[in-house]
Amino acid sequence: MGTKIILDLGKSEYLMWLFLKERDFNRPSMKEMVNHFDRNPRTIRRWLARLEDNGYI
Repeated sequence: MGTKIILDLGKSEYLMWLFLKERDFNRPSMKEMVNHFDRNPRTIRRWLARLEDNGYI
């Protein structure tokens, strides 16, 4: 699954998928994700949307 996500979407989206998988796909707060990835909330929302649109979460 990991290789497919990387090929389809990219490394960042794969890292987000792993992060969510470790939490049984229960999304933590945006603040926690921003702190973990050190990225803008808009970027994180984009990653989540791409994962959802492609059926990975």
